[in-house]
Amino acid sequence: MIAFKSLLVTFLIVSLSLTTSFAQNHEAQLKKLSQLLQNIEEHYTDSIDSDALYEEAMSLILKELDPHSKYFNTAQTEDINRRLDATFDGIGITYNMIRDTLYIQSVVPNGPAEKAGVRRGDRVIEVDNETIAGVKMNSEGIHKRIGGKRGSEVLLTIKRRDDKKFYEILVTRDKIQIESVEAAYMARPGVGYIKLSKFSSNSDKDIEDALKTLKTAGAEHIILDLRGNTGGYLNSAVKISEEFLDAGKLIVYTEGENSDRTDYSSHGRGLYTDGRVAVLVDSQSASASEIVSGALQDWDRAVIIGQKTYGKGLVQRPFYFDDGTMMRLTIARYYTPTGRSIQKSYDVNNKIVSKDSIESIEYKTLTNKRIVTSGGGILPDVLTETDSLKYPKIYKQWMKKNSISEFVHDYTDENRENLTNIYPDFEKYQAEFQIDIEFLQNLTRFAEGKNVENFDVVWKELLLNPNVAVHLKALIAGDLWTEGEYIKVVNENSPEFLKAIEYLTEKESYEKILAEKY
Repeated sequence: MIAFKSLLVTFLIVSLSLTTSFAQNHEAQLKKLSQLLQNIEEHYTDSIDSDALYEEAMSLILKELDPHSKYFNTAQTEDINRRLDATFDGIGITYNMIRDTLYIQSVVPNGPAEKAGVRRGDRVIEVDNETIAGVKMNSEGIHKRIGGKRGSEVLLTIKRRDDKKFYEILVTRDKIQIESVEAAYMARPGVGYIKLSKFSSNSDKDIEDALKTLKTAGAEHIILDLRGNTGGYLNSAVKISEEFLDAGKLIVYTEGENSDRTDYSSHGRGLYTDGRVAVLVDSQSASASEIVSGALQDWDRAVIIGQKTYGKGLVQRPFYFDDGTMMRLTIARYYTPTGRSIQKSYDVNNKIVSKDSIESIEYKTLTNKRIVTSGGGILPDVLTETDSLKYPKIYKQWMKKNSISEFVHDYTDENRENLTNIYPDFEKYQAEFQIDIEFLQNLTRFAEGKNVENFDVVWKELLLNPNVAVHLKALIAGDLWTEGEYIKVVNENSPEFLKAIEYLTEKESYEKILAEKY
């Protein structure tokens, strides 16, 4: 479309002038904006998609404000709400698309799919008599066909490995509970571990349930894993922080140009206000993850282990439009109990400034008076290296092409009965299963082709890298059991996890970190 971007810029300029002088002359600007859009629709030389024009213009307006204020179309809004809400309507499965075929990765226990007879490893060929296998259907198309309102029905045509029959299974959709705790288990005697994937509306309840179970199992100390957790609801972050803090402790406060300061403090309801705590973070731990780790660090309540966090200290409020779209508008900044701002700096074009150029300001923690810094995220008490060099280059390439997950799925599918006979429980699998030379050779042939050049060099490179074997073993465990078993395998090779075990089992080392003056 000719001059499409020019039209957007015009729209943007007018709209921004509306925002900067809204109180004085908003009526005049609204009228002007309406005339501009009407003239475009009635007189512009080429055909235009008005809806697309308006939506892109709204995105550009918000983009001018800060890096996190955004506009979302209807589909994006539904997806965001589905991920953050604690429940959704569906059939209760997780799946992977392998070679354009939907494979059931897991079924929710006692969920609609399991009750109807759907099994882990099933292939879905048709949905309501419409073929979805081999047609390169994207995830949105899959969700549109399988998802739906509770009480409605969906007919799945299923194929099972080594079974020539096709099975038609009618599933009645229902409410599905989304668990934000991916794993909770006893990592060592006296040490419990919890992996939290997001801060959804029900995450505080999920954490409370996990902590109760671990306490009953004998956990005196807790590892809270927030690696890869990009955040979510502020209230969930506050309630989860309360589990580890005595009453009357400030957890976070928010403040903005048009928002008065609001304090969020603990109320003394925590299950683990005593005992040692380690919080694992990385560069993707953001927003609510930084609220929790910042609060526990400021009160010297936990040892923070990992890499510097993302640096998102802005509070967004959703504003919904009548057509089902939404904008997230930054309404305030949040500050840790010491007054630290975690937000990365951004320039006049709202581009994030590189970490090296961020000015750090020193603060003192509230109990032990240690030095902590603000600006660009939470700096852990114990820094570990990133995993950028964890796998061989060729292995990373295979991962990007989905070759690893395809091979592992095929292997597990072919050997599921034999594997479950040899390893009837995860504990036996964890202790005894090994990735052997034949497995790595077959993987290389699968990913590179049977006549791959330097065949011996490639598979031997995989053999010499211990991280490869751990990753493959973890993927198989996840396919045989759940995501929780995948995490258990990976943790035993994780520097952050092993450091946490060290500090939580050695009181003197733990206390030395929290007493250390930088």
